[in-house]
Amino acid sequence: MKANTLYLIFSLLMLAACTNMNDDSHAKSILDPDIYTVVFIGDSITYDGGYVSDIEAYLHLTHPNKKLRILNLGLPSETVSGLSEENHAGGAFPRPILFDRLESVLDITQPDFVFTNYGINDGIYKAFDENRFDAYKQGMRRLSETLHNRNIPFIHITPPIFDGSPRKNYADVVHKYADWLLSQVQTENWRVIDAHWPMQAYLDEQRKTDSAFVLARDGIHPNRLGHAIIADAVLRYLELKSVDDLTLGDEAFTAFPSGLKVLKIVKEKQSIMKDAWLTKTGHNRPLMKIALQFDVALIKENELNLRIAKLR
Repeated sequence: MKANTLYLIFSLLMLAACTNMNDDSHAKSILDPDIYTVVFIGDSITYDGGYVSDIEAYLHLTHPNKKLRILNLGLPSETVSGLSEENHAGGAFPRPILFDRLESVLDITQPDFVFTNYGINDGIYKAFDENRFDAYKQGMRRLSETLHNRNIPFIHITPPIFDGSPRKNYADVVHKYADWLLSQVQTENWRVIDAHWPMQAYLDEQRKTDSAFVLARDGIHPNRLGHAIIADAVLRYLELKSVDDLTLGDEAFTAFPSGLKVLKIVKEKQSIMKDAWLTKTGHNRPLMKIALQFDVALIKENELNLRIAKLR
């Protein structure tokens, strides 16, 4: 409970710091009547889909009458900086760049709302460098301008923490990227959700009693609890989760009679549709999972949505 309490206090402080709702169309909520298609774009952490599925399942259970279609368009290895290591993926391919596919994603999915999650790949796992940092900043500005010019409401999510060894100094790099993104709330009036520092606070507290505790086994990709903290940060920012609800992950769904069943079906649906949408919209990354034919995937999606509706 001590760790959860600290996590809640930190989350609330960051929520107060990061919430900056202006009065134009970009201040919309995903619960607004004209919001239907919500797209998440990001790297492998978004593609994994844990936090995206948590958010969708929680919305089904708490707002069963709200019709939303939540699409996961995360792509592993991707950056907004356009940078890549010399020997990325063993030299098999360079990191894909979001802007090679962004217009196609937006044209085909026609989102009413977009969440973005970039940063952990953008420093390409090297020591801090101003030029690499500038490339990340320019990429995030370009992404923001693209969405703004299309009049699509959007919210950025800070990158998750890095906790890898032996490149532990890279954690400080990601700290800087997260802090810069948070600073844009004041300088650019961006809407930013902080998942980074709540994850770090939770990790630090747990490490006081368990030095082997991790939120990402490989230092990069969050585990179940790590994804749950990201989802929790999003739900709190959107005021969709009570401030005194400290539950995370599967525990957050046990309060609902069919909560875990809904979550399981949502995960199945997201697993099918993320590959179908990536294939439909196109990308340059090799070695991706072969998707179902798109019309077949849509039939499966509809079947799973009907099962969710019955459980709601």
